[in-house]
Amino acid sequence: MTHDVIVLGAGPAGVNAALAAAEAGLKVVLFDQQAQAGGQVWRAPLPGLHMPPSPELASGDALRARLGGTAVECRFGRTIWSVGGHFRVDAVGSAGNDSAQAPRLVAATGAHERIVPFPGWTLPGV
Repeated sequence: MTHDVIVLGAGPAGVNAALAAAEAGLKVVLFDQQAQAGGQVWRAPLPGLHMPPSPELASGDALRARLGGTAVECRFGRTIWSVGGHFRVDAVGSAGNDSAQAPRLVAATGAHERIVPFPGWTLPGV
């Protein structure tokens, strides 16, 4: 195995987990489907779209800068399609198939809204 830890997801939780592991001297590989770290809150804007300054954007920029100054191996633009025994991770991206294996895995894949309709679910405060 070439890595000590695999982190799935480069949102705030995943990046902070990767940074903490790297600071502890572990060899880390970080996978994310997006083109850069940041998660949904700091998703990369469309080319040519100007985002007004905000504390959230500044926080995301600072987190990406911290990540860039470490030995964390970032594999962006990859979709995980399998996590097997002994934490073998298989991914696919525009450059083709990719895989990694480590004795530790952090799943920081983020939150996704799950709609569960029921009578009154659209009322204020529900």
